[in-house]
Amino acid sequence: MRHSAKLLRFLHSSIFTTSERAVEQNCLSLLQLCNSLPKLTQFHAQLVKVGLHANPLVLTKFTSVSSHLKAVHYASSVIFSPEPTSQCYDTFLFNTFIKAYAETENSKHTAIHYYTFMLSYGIRPNKYTYPFVLKACAGIVDLRLGQAVHGSVVRLGFSYDTHVLNTMVHMYCSCKNGIDFGEKLFDEMPKCNPAKIPQLGLNKSKVNTINPEFSLRPFRHSTVFVTARNFHT
Repeated sequence: MRHSAKLLRFLHSSIFTTSERAVEQNCLSLLQLCNSLPKLTQFHAQLVKVGLHANPLVLTKFTSVSSHLKAVHYASSVIFSPEPTSQCYDTFLFNTFIKAYAETENSKHTAIHYYTFMLSYGIRPNKYTYPFVLKACAGIVDLRLGQAVHGSVVRLGFSYDTHVLNTMVHMYCSCKNGIDFGEKLFDEMPKCNPAKIPQLGLNKSKVNTINPEFSLRPFRHSTVFVTARNFHT
């Protein structure tokens, strides 16, 4: 606690003696010491004092630490206050919130809320946004929403990203009326190298390894779809 207080005093004084970049790095270092909500609250007070409460990099890390402490709601109340500083919002910040809520039980709808909030501010999602948005869609079993997100994925050019495709197949298989869509998407997935099979959750023993480039079509009735159909019957 004494060491933490010393760093807080240093952070408060460093704004007058070092560059903003150096103060930013001090903030990021100090965040590593925030292992409880009271410390995080104290840290935020210091952020306001040194004028970095709207720094995108610091706020993204602040949100990540809050999520780790199961206090993402606190970070949300701080960053999206009644008088928010929208210039600090960026893709990485929203991705951190979406990820935190998508991975939190009973908070999937909140993850979708932050996704729509992100779009309303004109902030462009990236390929790291969609796996967590799709995970949230799967969690709330909302096929129509998942299909709308699928459309966004295609429009933004992420429909060939393996991780995005995998989470999309999972989303479709999580919805009772979505398995056919999942199979169709699976059939249309790009060819890939057998070395990448573990990333797709496929059984390497079933692959014809004579041909280094293979189609995924033979796996149309793989275990994942059989299991999904049995689950929804």
